[in-house]
Amino acid sequence: MAVVPEATLEALSQIVAGKYFFAAAMTMLFYDHLLTFPLEVQVIWKRPKTYLSYLFLLVRYYAVLAVSVVAFGYFSTTMTRERCGHWMLFLPLGVTMPLALFPGVLMSIRVYALYNRNAWILGWLIFYLCCQTGAGLWQYTVPGGTPAPDPLPNNQNFHFCIYLPPKKIGHLSTMYVFMELGFDSMAFILTVARTTYIHWHQRRRFAMSSASRRWASEKAPSSLLSSLFRDGAFYFGIIFSINLVWVVMILHAPTGLRAIASVPSGCFITTMISRITLNLRSTAYGPANLDERTGATTAGFTVSMPLSDMRRTPRGESFSLATAHTVTTVYNDEGELLDDIDTPRSGLPFLNGNGYGNNSFGPRAV
Repeated sequence: MAVVPEATLEALSQIVAGKYFFAAAMTMLFYDHLLTFPLEVQVIWKRPKTYLSYLFLLVRYYAVLAVSVVAFGYFSTTMTRERCGHWMLFLPLGVTMPLALFPGVLMSIRVYALYNRNAWILGWLIFYLCCQTGAGLWQYTVPGGTPAPDPLPNNQNFHFCIYLPPKKIGHLSTMYVFMELGFDSMAFILTVARTTYIHWHQRRRFAMSSASRRWASEKAPSSLLSSLFRDGAFYFGIIFSINLVWVVMILHAPTGLRAIASVPSGCFITTMISRITLNLRSTAYGPANLDERTGATTAGFTVSMPLSDMRRTPRGESFSLATAHTVTTVYNDEGELLDDIDTPRSGLPFLNGNGYGNNSFGPRAV
C-alpha cells in the first residue's frame, strides 16, 4: 500500500475544510431565505412595487441561483481541472462582485434616504462603488489566474474548483476586498452619525416642550430609528468580520485556503441586506394581525384577503403619537427616513391606527 505524502494529506484536508465552509454558508443563506419568506410576501410581494423592491428581489434570488451553480462546481464529479479552468472566473465575476455591488447600491440608497435625500452622499457612495467594481474587474481579469491544484489527479472525491489570482500582482490581489471594507465602514459611520444626530435632536426638542408632551414623547417608541441603528451595526460587524477574514486568508493562508471565503462572503452580505430591508419595512408597515384584511377592488367589488398571523399588537402607535405632537420627522412607504419635511398630516402614511394610512390597499377589520 502506497504511503500518501504529508503535503498531499494537508492539501486534502484543506479541500475538505473549504467545502465544509461553503456548505455552512450556503445552508445559512437558504435557511434564512425560508425563514424570512413569509415576511417577504407580506412586505414586498403584497405591496406596490418600486425600483427598490425589484433591486431587493434581484439580490435575494440571484444569490440563491449563483450559490447553487457554485455548489455544482464544488461537488460535481464532472468538474475536471480542464473544465474548472473555463469556469473558475464565475466565482469572482458572477458571485463575489455582484453580491457586493447590488447590496452596496441598496445600502447607498438607504443612507441617501437617511440623510434627507442628500444627492452628494448618494453620488459619493455610488462613485466609490463604481471604482470598487472597476478595481475588481481589473484584478480578476489580469492574465495568469489559475484554478487551485488538485492534490490527487482524477479523484472524484477530492477536487475543489476555486480561482487563484496570478502571483505577479502580489498584494494587489486584496485590493477589491480592502475597498469593500472601506465601503462598509463608510456606510456604518454615516448611519451611526445620522441616527445619533436625529435622536439627540428629537430629545432636545422634546425637552423644551411641556411636561405632558415630554412624558408622551418618552413613551413613544422610536422603533424605526432603533432599527436603523441596530441593523447598521449588525451589518457592519458581520460583513466587516467576514471580509477581514478573507483578507487575512489571502495574505497568509496556504494555497488551498486563500480564496475559500469569497463565496461565503457573498452569502453573508445577501443575508444581512435581506434582513435589514425586511426588518425596516416590517417596522415601518407594522406586522399584520389575524383580524385584518387587505381590501382590493375588482370589477366594482371589494375582495378581502386574510393577512398572516404575526404580532397582535396595534400598529401605527408610534406614528399616531408623533402626529399628536406634530413631529416633523416622518417616514415614507419604503421605510425611508424623511427628516424635517413640512408635509400635511393627511398626506403622510401610517397616520391612522391600522398602520397603512388612507391608502386604497389598507386593511379592513372583520
